[in-house]
Amino acid sequence: MTLRARSAVKECVVGLLRLLGVFRMFRWLNRNRLTILTYHSVLPSTRGIDDAEARNVVDAETFEWQMRYLSKHFNCLKLEDAVELLVREQHPFLQL
Repeated sequence: MTLRARSAVKECVVGLLRLLGVFRMFRWLNRNRLTILTYHSVLPSTRGIDDAEARNVVDAETFEWQMRYLSKHFNCLKLEDAVELLVREQHPFLQL
């Protein structure tokens, strides 16, 4: 399957999952859990990202868009802030 065809299939599947409310249900089911998101690298937008890198890195523009989206839909914390809450045993995002 070509890269373009795979991308089109992926967009269709994601759109269908969104219409079915799968992402909303996932957020609701995990509403009190800590999820850690990591990036291998964030590169300047002016530097192109080749296909070999595309799975591991994002450009700065994409990263900023993703952070705005995540901040709108989730309670985002820096890792050190989450660790501090866990150490102080004030972890509203974990169900024990």
